[in-house]
Amino acid sequence: NQFHGRAFENFHNSGLNANSWSNNAMGQRRAKSIYNDFGGSVGGPVWKDKLFFYGTYSMLKIPGGFTTSNNYLTPAAQAGNFTYTGTDGNLHTANVLNIAHSYSSILPGTVNSVVATQLKAINTSLTSGTTSTKSDKNINSISWYNSNSQTTYFPFVRVDYNATEKLRMSLSWAMTYNLQPGANAAPFPGSAFNDMMAGYKTKNYTSSYAVDWSASPRLINQFKFGFLYDVQAFAYNAKPLYATEPSVNWALGASGQSFQLPTTSYYPAFNLTDTVTFQKGSHALKAGITGYHEQDHYWNPPSGFPTYNLGLASGDPAVNAFTASASGTLPYASS
Repeated sequence: NQFHGRAFENFHNSGLNANSWSNNAMGQRRAKSIYNDFGGSVGGPVWKDKLFFYGTYSMLKIPGGFTTSNNYLTPAAQAGNFTYTGTDGNLHTANVLNIAHSYSSILPGTVNSVVATQLKAINTSLTSGTTSTKSDKNINSISWYNSNSQTTYFPFVRVDYNATEKLRMSLSWAMTYNLQPGANAAPFPGSAFNDMMAGYKTKNYTSSYAVDWSASPRLINQFKFGFLYDVQAFAYNAKPLYATEPSVNWALGASGQSFQLPTTSYYPAFNLTDTVTFQKGSHALKAGITGYHEQDHYWNPPSGFPTYNLGLASGDPAVNAFTASASGTLPYASS
């Protein structure tokens, strides 16, 4: 019959922690860790001696992320210049666009306009990461930090009602809601690819109704009914580009046009118990029933949209344009 409450803040920062002995011995810094866990609670009467409430709310925020990388065509390769180490041990460069077009005028001698648009978007993203060369002279690598902050919410509420001295009821609801918007990075950094980032979220809550009936000082009946709501969703925040655009795979490097596909699962569960307890002296007799029901739902990712794999295929008229002999269009090229 009195109001009570509290507020709390649990602040964690690796800057406040000592390093481990082994890390110090190897000259390594302590692992970075930052999070805030804060909230509060309040409870009290709604109707004196009869109806009471209690509620809490807390939230956990963990900033963080991870480093990821991808390959992209070098500026020379984007212009059609293919560089390779020949069987003679020397580096060779040949413009495959010129070779193909010289072989047959029906074959293009310039970069496809759709591909050029994608290349432009990738090139724009390179300022948002760190680039490096690779052993393959036709591709470079870009690495960048992908932010993946984590926020979890924990609301809870309960109501208790004393109908009579012998009949008491309660109703409660508790939820855990977790959001990780950057769980899977986009193919490239920068604003042009932000809508390809795939987040992960879970929402789980339990609700429970209970009735305790003291029929007599020796006979008590306890009834409980519960419901569990359990949903997991992947790529909930990724734009459904697959609805209007194809997914494209390049033979060299990454196209940047690969989409994260959403999947969802939902596993609701119900349970019911009823227990009768009879006390006779030092002996207790219990009897009751219990039941449980779960129905699993799983939604596969969408399908039916086109996926294009670019490159030379059997029957392509450009195949015969490239020859690997010493005097061929790709001299000293291996298979």
